[in-house]
Amino acid sequence: MFPGKCIAHVFHLLLFLTVTKMPELVQSAFCCVNNPAGVSSPKETFLSRKPSIFHDDDAAIQSIIYDKPPGATFTPASDIFKIHWSGVTVGEAKQRIRNQPGHVLVKATHISILPLARAHLDFSRTGGIDTGAKDLGLPATAIGDEAAGECVTRVIASNAEGYEVEDLLYIPGAVFDYRVVRADGQNLQSKRPPTKLPPGVDPTVYLAAFTVPGGVTAYLASEHSNVAKVLAAEQQARAASAETRGVPAPTDSDSPPVVLVSSAAGAVGLSIGQLYKMKGYFVIGSTSTRAKAERLTTEFGFDAAVAYQERDVGSEGSFEEGLRAAASEANGNHNGLIDFFVDNVGGEQLDTALRLMKPQGKVLTIGAISEMERYSTGNVRGCKEYLRIPARELLWGGFMVSAHLQLVPEAISKLTQYVAEGKLKTAATVKRGTLETWFSADDEMHKSQGFGRTILELM
Repeated sequence: MFPGKCIAHVFHLLLFLTVTKMPELVQSAFCCVNNPAGVSSPKETFLSRKPSIFHDDDAAIQSIIYDKPPGATFTPASDIFKIHWSGVTVGEAKQRIRNQPGHVLVKATHISILPLARAHLDFSRTGGIDTGAKDLGLPATAIGDEAAGECVTRVIASNAEGYEVEDLLYIPGAVFDYRVVRADGQNLQSKRPPTKLPPGVDPTVYLAAFTVPGGVTAYLASEHSNVAKVLAAEQQARAASAETRGVPAPTDSDSPPVVLVSSAAGAVGLSIGQLYKMKGYFVIGSTSTRAKAERLTTEFGFDAAVAYQERDVGSEGSFEEGLRAAASEANGNHNGLIDFFVDNVGGEQLDTALRLMKPQGKVLTIGAISEMERYSTGNVRGCKEYLRIPARELLWGGFMVSAHLQLVPEAISKLTQYVAEGKLKTAATVKRGTLETWFSADDEMHKSQGFGRTILELM
């Protein structure tokens, strides 16, 4: 789980170092994924259009900031955040950088819509919960602070060596339309130079495939979380035991571990489900609609998928029965139980999964997006089925990217390889509009109306 915008900033540093160390491999992968199956985008792609540096000199330089705490139920983004004018126009900024060597003026072309924007708001005025960010040295987003986001930008004016007009740059940490950036990155929280996108890389692919709130978190959680490592060790021991006894080692097709991934059509869930398929596991995805469930199985290789919105989560039968039936499809799994649950949602879906866990099963919590709208009051639903943990001797652990930042280069290297080989597909739901469109895009993401990464393309 990515706990705060500072994580994106540290990731920016590691991404910069990694890409410069293996440009040929990264470039190869990016060329392979400019139009992968599963990416929702217009037929006319961003890269197929002539690069445009058109801008209005009278336009205000703006960003999205945290304005007031959300309510006790779902609150539209426009009631939490607002557009803030910096007091400077684009024309004024252009004039300034002419006398400021080492500066560039960029215009955002794509903004990644992140759950993070709501995840760690300061709720001190409402008596809300502490989401744990402060324990990691990550201050909550205070009122007046910029909303968390990631931007791909185009240089529209440059007075900096190494940055040319029309260059595409990746700038994590905030949501904005225009920004003056120092070439050395010292006016960015990352304190690192902006990263150039490799030539020919579509920004939607870049944001969907290789940033922390997607593939990087999925890879590190599947390889380096404590729970995932225990699961992997058990599978290795199982094979070694068979060899010692002189019998054929059990294969994944004989009786593969059953993995359930919640929010499987989200940026993290979509990637981690495919990563466990690569390991030979039987992977079930839970998602909001049957249309998404069908895409998970037909386009992204999931063995089964269950739509919770159309099966009434938590009721007797319905969603739970659907999950049990899906798990029963795995060879040798006649009781329809789950070995490993990767949870991105929490709440009722967590309780449902706990009722279906095998004895000595494992649960990995990466996120709890269903609780997010309750953070402001502190009245979170929580887990009701926790007695299943001792009763079935379950192992439950969490994952936080900040504890594994030194491994991000490994993640980028592996993800690049998987994408280049066609083993890992990405998806993005692209919405076109202006900075003001960010509010509705954020609402739609939290209402599960997208597939994969939700991205705003600024027009």
